[in-house]
Amino acid sequence: MNVRLPLPMAIIVLAAFASGLAAMQVSASKPDDLARINFLVGDWRGISAGEPGNGAVERKYEPVLNGRFIRVTNRSVYPSQEKNKTGVWVELG
Repeated sequence: MNVRLPLPMAIIVLAAFASGLAAMQVSASKPDDLARINFLVGDWRGISAGEPGNGAVERKYEPVLNGRFIRVTNRSVYPSQEKNKTGVWVELG
């Protein structure tokens, strides 16, 4: 089977293929920008003391979006108070 594309369509297909190859080469050769902070990746636990009282803190650092970003999840548990009845504070970053 012999398929022939019109010249403008063939140029578009060739340009799309070439740009895809160029993008693959850039991403393959790009150094790991987050290498300096990869030691943070994982689960961390600790204790906290301050104005709300003594509490337990859990933090999680995980790579997301093909390792281009690191997401942090923080969960702190303190004794319940007037402003925070559950005593739980959760953050995402």
